[in-house]
Amino acid sequence: MTLGMYVCVGTNMVGERDSETAQLTVFERPTFLRRPINQVVLEEESLEFRCQVQGDPQPSVRWRKDDVDIPRGRYDVKFDKEDYLLRIKKASAGDEGTFTCVAENRVGKVEASATLTVRVQTLIPVKAVKIINGDGAGPNIRGAGEGKTASPYSTQTRTFHSQQQ
Repeated sequence: MTLGMYVCVGTNMVGERDSETAQLTVFERPTFLRRPINQVVLEEESLEFRCQVQGDPQPSVRWRKDDVDIPRGRYDVKFDKEDYLLRIKKASAGDEGTFTCVAENRVGKVEASATLTVRVQTLIPVKAVKIINGDGAGPNIRGAGEGKTASPYSTQTRTFHSQQQ
């Protein structure tokens, strides 16, 4: 059927009679035009998940993390042009999980999920580390003991020693 105004016309041998005008409205279940995608980020990086939906009436959209509604304050949730966004300004290990975009109207509900993996930079405990130019794939690293270095990569040969006490 086509959306619009309709009149029912009844006819018999006595004559013809029109009904009152009726409007036909067709509702549409929500569907995704864009689904959120899985992401892997480093700790402290920013990221955003996006989803785009259509439906009639226009669906309401909310975000969930690990099957729980997103807490206020930690995540920035907004509508931008046609996309519903969930932004994280500085990712941390606690942000890892499954984020779900939920779209719902009076005719139906749909969900689309994506996972977030946060890579945490680890400090290498060292007593002495010697970095030797490698084979092009990266430097060779040797070390053991105490102390910490966060960025052992270099194009030069360097030795780091901790002070013994």
